[in-house]
Amino acid sequence: MKSCWNKRIKLLVVTLILLCASVIPVVAFPDTAIATLYSWSTMASGTANDLNAVWGSSGSDVFAVGDNGTIRHYNGSSWSAMASGTTNHLYGVWGSSATDVFAVGAAGTILHYNGAWSVMTSNTAESLYAVWGSSAVNVYAVGSSLTVVRYTGSNWNPVTSPGGEVIFHDVWGSSASDIFAVGNNGNVIHYNGSDWNWMSTPYATNYFGVWGSSGSNVYAIGESGKAINFDGSSWYGDFYISAPEHRDMYGVWGTSASDIFAVGASGDIRHFSGSFWDQMTSGTTNYLYSVWGSSGSDVFAVGFGGIILHYGAPAGDKIAAYLNGAWYIDYNGNGAWNGTGGGDRLYTFGNSTMTPVSGDWDNDGTTEIGTYYNGAWYEDYSGNGVWGGVAGGDRQTSFGNASMKPVSGNWNGTGGTEIGTYLNGTWYLDYSGNGIWGGVAGGDRLYSFGNASMKPVTGDWNGDAITEIGCYLNGTWYLDYNGNGVWNGTGGGDMLYTFGNSSMTPITGNWNGTGGTEMGTYYNGTWYLDYSGNGVWGGVAGGDKQYSFGNGTMKPVSGAW
Repeated sequence: MKSCWNKRIKLLVVTLILLCASVIPVVAFPDTAIATLYSWSTMASGTANDLNAVWGSSGSDVFAVGDNGTIRHYNGSSWSAMASGTTNHLYGVWGSSATDVFAVGAAGTILHYNGAWSVMTSNTAESLYAVWGSSAVNVYAVGSSLTVVRYTGSNWNPVTSPGGEVIFHDVWGSSASDIFAVGNNGNVIHYNGSDWNWMSTPYATNYFGVWGSSGSNVYAIGESGKAINFDGSSWYGDFYISAPEHRDMYGVWGTSASDIFAVGASGDIRHFSGSFWDQMTSGTTNYLYSVWGSSGSDVFAVGFGGIILHYGAPAGDKIAAYLNGAWYIDYNGNGAWNGTGGGDRLYTFGNSTMTPVSGDWDNDGTTEIGTYYNGAWYEDYSGNGVWGGVAGGDRQTSFGNASMKPVSGNWNGTGGTEIGTYLNGTWYLDYSGNGIWGGVAGGDRLYSFGNASMKPVTGDWNGDAITEIGCYLNGTWYLDYNGNGVWNGTGGGDMLYTFGNSSMTPITGNWNGTGGTEMGTYYNGTWYLDYSGNGVWGGVAGGDKQYSFGNGTMKPVSGAW
């Protein structure tokens, strides 16, 4: 958990690390207990302000608070701004329910949410860095100058605590009579139900975060990644959870004694599986100040510059429907049109004569929309869902003609999406990625795969992160699984599947989020998706997905919206 004081010690910490690196013991081992299915990914927070704390009542009701009174709320599909009523920095957040949430911050700021945020009287002018409670009427906030204030359902009041100039950075308890507050210089105090008392700790380290699986298994983490553990009777330990880098660790949270997450400086995330603290791939170097989750596979971390990370199963591609320039995008990913008020997106991009296309045009990991007309490609390169022209940051290229069908994919494996066209079994692929047909001699690709009766399909059939081609005819899929641009039959390494019928339109996507591309079909607004990835329609009972989204006049589109 970040405080202003943390920033002032960073230069000192770096100096100490350089001096002591040769003598500090390290503890870092591979963690095989984490399922490879799960990973950290960046979420769109909508703010550049530092986010200092995160808490939620569920995975679809999450609050993040930060500098300048910033409060962001996650509804299960996207983050949005909330009016806080203050411009003071906010450092901590906790609640007893979805409609009983407290946020604390600079200059004694305490806010309460019961459907709307309002300012409470804290009866202190000291900065408050963390808040925790055992119930809605027993809540504690801690901060600078040894400050501890308590809420009992009507008012906040200071409580008696040991004297001294101490900054408390975090607070956590296992019950109303077993509460820990941790701070600078190794200071830890404990509330036993009647009094706050000093606890003896082995090191004078600055501790920034505290969490426990029970009152007899509590972790305090802090400066240089040092951590100590309380076993119910005493604090012990001489280990660094961020070894060998020895980065400051600010936030800690877990689901059990063998499932604990800690976050810190330079994007460092560690996971404890019961034996060792394993370093996780965060994908960022931003400082991370707080971590919380609804489960061990649904975890949020927040930090510097408004960054929000999520840990869980990779999100699969989502569906959309296009009609006369209107894009109906299932942004919340539930397979139903909920309107823009329900978390979906509606864009106007194109017209009735254009064909919808989609791709990661700017290589940012998110799919953008586009249209194709008589060889002209109009790509929403800026990603705002509006055609702003080339001058407005979008992209227009000429590739193909009126007789050709547009296709798109990551042909060269470098990330992002390149364009292409298909005509009577001939594929023209912009392998060079410059948006111009340069011929094979110019670095592009020309393949013969399919015929005039077939519809082109594309996807990463073999999971190699490169898009391969394929064709669809009356429910039969001919997939270039070996990626050589030639139909070699199943004996030659390609794949042949039956999924759909002559009335259906083929659609592809990474439906289950595990990598690669699965098949699907669309008919009059009904989507049949091979979520199980076995190439056979097994029905919902067999692990596949069926959605109703669109109608008979709309065209199906998919993407990582």
